[in-house]
Amino acid sequence: LALKLLQKSGQTFHDFLLNNAPIFPSKEPRSAIPQQESDLDDGTLKLMDDVLAQASDPGQPLLMEQFSISAYAWGNNQSVKYSVRPPKNSPVALSAEDQETYDQILSSQSPTFRSEALTFLLQKNLKSVELSFCVQFSDPNHASGNGCPIDDETVEWQTPWYQVATIEIEPQTIGDEADEDLVFNSYHISSAEHLPIGRLNRARLWAYTESARTRHLENHVAKAPHPYI
Repeated sequence: LALKLLQKSGQTFHDFLLNNAPIFPSKEPRSAIPQQESDLDDGTLKLMDDVLAQASDPGQPLLMEQFSISAYAWGNNQSVKYSVRPPKNSPVALSAEDQETYDQILSSQSPTFRSEALTFLLQKNLKSVELSFCVQFSDPNHASGNGCPIDDETVEWQTPWYQVATIEIEPQTIGDEADEDLVFNSYHISSAEHLPIGRLNRARLWAYTESARTRHLENHVAKAPHPYI
């Protein structure tokens, strides 16, 4: 999941990037590069299985718990992680006919079933979907979270989560081809007080920039229009 906050001018104000697991499967960001399972050692495979076991995956992106995994500065002397949580009660409110179609999309497990399910839900849902945006503060003295390390994203912080905002997504039609031009980067920040920190975020600085450049090259995008920068 990625969230993009925009200025009135249409320029990017702040990006939030999240995944459906609270930790990263390795201390080495390069391990995220796709590899053959046969090339991975037993320790790495076990760690990846442990991460997947913690992942939230009901098949529908809006119903997953999403986590920033890595930390971000909160002023000069504090760090935080971010999370987006689905409501306790299901946000799905479809007619009986639409519910049947929606269930068929989810059960199809086709290569594009997630995007199809999201598109269908937002078009047909009878109410807005509300998600909770939460912040978790580090605590170097927190024993059960091993002191909330910044450079080891394999450790899950155990400090409390605080809801600071509600995200309301109204019924709408999505799927514009221009969406392929979107660029998200953890270094798109509104203030240096929220600078990405930690080993994984340092790797993202190069990886996300190159990913966007390659995607634009493949899609023949000469210059991404606002707010796609």
